Amino acid sequence: MWNALRTPALIRRASGRKEEYSFFFLERQDEVDSMNIYVGNLSYDMTEDDLRKVFEEFGKVESVKIIMDRYSGRSKGFGFVEMPDEDEAKKAIGELNGKSVMGREIKVNEARPRPAGGDRRSW
Repeated sequence: MWNALRTPALIRRASGRKEEYSFFFLERQDEVDSMNIYVGNLSYDMTEDDLRKVFEEFGKVESVKIIMDRYSGRSKGFGFVEMPDEDEAKKAIGELNGKSVMGREIKVNEARPRPAGGDRRSW
């Protein structure tokens, strides 16, 4: 579960003559019981509501996010589900990993934390 404390952040990225600015809020996670789950190989037609319904069979779902391509607006084929109860999350991972959903065998596992600071691109 996310707490209500949010810190504003402004990131500047420059490459050559082009500069981009991104403004967002940093949030921190206080409860260790909740689990963030990576879901891959999703159908490009799957919506966040569809994904939520799949995981709600195993317990309460706190949030669902399917990652979209910023230029085409199309799904990138993966997303994240946050479940507040770790036991329910582990059961969902165990039973859904490799299961066919909307014609695709989805990959489900506990999400790895993002690397701290900076740009995540390796190039």
